[in-house]
Parts: sequence; C-alpha cells; structure tokens
Amino acid sequence: MLLSDLGLVLNLQHIAHPCPAPLGGIRNMHILDVNGVFKIKVRFCGCSVSSGTAASDTYVQLIRARLFPATAKIPQTAFTFRALTL
Repeated sequence: MLLSDLGLVLNLQHIAHPCPAPLGGIRNMHILDVNGVFKIKVRFCGCSVSSGTAASDTYVQLIRARLFPATAKIPQTAFTFRALTL
C-alpha cells in the first residue's frame, strides 16, 4: 500500500495545513530516495504568503522541501537531497 493511497498529500510552503490558494490540483510525483522510489501526491502553494516566492516557481518550492526536481518546468520526478549526496 502506498502512502498516497492512505491519503497523504505533501503540502508545500505551508507546514501544518494546505495552502488556501493551491496552484492547480494535486499532482502525482515520483520521489527517488536512498531506500527506493515513492509515488506521492503533492500540492503546490499558489500564494506568496509563506516565502514571497511566485506561485509559478514550483521547482523552488520543491528545493525548499529538500527535493531536487528532475526538470524546472512541470516537475513530475524529484530526488531527495539525501539521495543526491551518495
């Protein structure tokens, strides 16, 4: 069973709650870590309340969450910083 099947959603930029103005819907992403590949659901922040980051900078939101996106435009895969240090 996947964490996303249990309802886990990674809310970026907002620690304890979802963004009041999310960017698009929930996106399925593949995260590569040292112990495997994980499919998770991610909700990107659509406001600049938390950090002053433009809503379109999804790659910046991922990097701040210690996830390095495979692409800068519409990332669907990311690597944990822990995996990058190997």
